[in-house]
Amino acid sequence: MKNNLCIFRFVIGMLTVFIVLTACSVLSDVRSNTYENYEAVVAAGEIERGWVPEFLPQSSANIYVKYKVDANVSILAFNFAADDLEMLTQACTPTEEVPEPPLNEKWWSDDLLTSHGTFFRCEDDGYLVVDGLQGYYWFGYDLPY
Repeated sequence: MKNNLCIFRFVIGMLTVFIVLTACSVLSDVRSNTYENYEAVVAAGEIERGWVPEFLPQSSANIYVKYKVDANVSILAFNFAADDLEMLTQACTPTEEVPEPPLNEKWWSDDLLTSHGTFFRCEDDGYLVVDGLQGYYWFGYDLPY
């Protein structure tokens, strides 16, 4: 009988831990999404909600988005066609330096700020790095709370 009570308490304890961890992940304000192409981003409403810039080329593919809702910060990585390079950079002005991105993710380039890419400051106060046919965009600053 005493052994059954120990097992019961252990199971209840494990269930409690599981429920708490599940609730924390559901309530998290950091979201990550992956999209095959531009049409999928539009269908998901990411541009309309402001997490993805309006100037994202329609040829964009392999799109990765991560954003933190309560801090209003976002990072985005995408591939695009060579024909869209001029259109992409028209929404932004070349600059020498860009601030550190507010978030990080495994698909985000670790050496982005030291890469051979071209740096831009965009009309929406975001930043863009173009490295070949790969774009990295971010906006906002993750302020400590």
